[in-house]
Amino acid sequence: MTWRLNYNRIFFLISAVIFTVFLSSCKKESSATEPQVYGRLSGNISDVANGQNMAMVNVYTVPATSFITTDINGAYTIENILPGAYKVFAAKNNYDTISVDVTVNAGSVTYANFILKPYTPSDKNYGIISGILRELKTDDPISKAFLYTVPSTSVVTTNSTGEYEITNVPAGKYKLWYGKDGYDTLSVDVSVIAGKTTSADLTLAKMDTSAAGSFGKITGRITNATTGLPISGAAITSVPPLGSITTSSTGDYEINNIKPGSYKLKISKTGYTDKEVDVVITAGTTVTVNASLQLQTGNITGRVIDAQSGNPLPDVNIKTTPGTSSISTGSDGRYDLQNILPGKYKISAVKTGYTTLEFEITVTAGLNTYADFVLNAAP
Repeated sequence: MTWRLNYNRIFFLISAVIFTVFLSSCKKESSATEPQVYGRLSGNISDVANGQNMAMVNVYTVPATSFITTDINGAYTIENILPGAYKVFAAKNNYDTISVDVTVNAGSVTYANFILKPYTPSDKNYGIISGILRELKTDDPISKAFLYTVPSTSVVTTNSTGEYEITNVPAGKYKLWYGKDGYDTLSVDVSVIAGKTTSADLTLAKMDTSAAGSFGKITGRITNATTGLPISGAAITSVPPLGSITTSSTGDYEINNIKPGSYKLKISKTGYTDKEVDVVITAGTTVTVNASLQLQTGNITGRVIDAQSGNPLPDVNIKTTPGTSSISTGSDGRYDLQNILPGKYKISAVKTGYTTLEFEITVTAGLNTYADFVLNAAP
């Protein structure tokens, strides 16, 4: 008896500038009544020095779709992208920022994998933004303040002496946003020149909270959409920015001293699908924003063939343990189990007249896991 498993196939094309891109389209069946109008962008990012997957790498597109970060496995997925041409960027502080041109098609997945090279000051392709952030009245350095650029590159925080540095910034014009809880949030325009350092020393004033009722507040709880349990460590960000907030061990968060206006909250946690919520703040009010995040899912796909003839086998029952859904192969021997929660599963192929095969696989959020079977006729 023989069997073959093609498991989590990843293809890389390595270029002279140390990055890889693999582009493909995985065509999926679409309903005749509800045609798919969006595509998806997915991939993996690793370190050229050691080959290890890289978490917390910023991934974004131009034209803009979503700004996301890779998970602990170096994987990312941007959902619901309108078909068209995009430039995909991968950026992490102290690494070169690289990009690739892709085309997204409706109802399919476009893959873009990257290998990042550590940034060196002698690298002439990128520039640096650096400076010191001080309190406006006292001139004291402000630590743990956040800074980021638009267009997006990296998000950094000031150190204990108020210093910050954003490396591997492509040449161009940016708006540099900076702030901290309890302080105003401001922005300045900066220009970055390749191979040069742009200095931007900044000041922040503490919010004047003496006028009662002149600010608003946002509170809420973030939970797992499947279990209802609280999610700790979820990141709450906003546009315009309100600082960097994370949920507590009970899934709760609170943002104080918010100026009246309209905000877009983004709630994110590695392994979950991001959620965005529009909020309007009025003076003296508290807005409650609770949200449930869906665990990101993966797919299991593959093909079943006859060991003797090599022909595809239709009507083979494919099932997993723990159970997900049970489906049968089509006339081409192929199957596709979708929306599977990440984790380890045993998958089996069962057909009358053939020896049943079973083996273990691991499903990763946002990726396809490939499991092919070669079945022998039963003795």
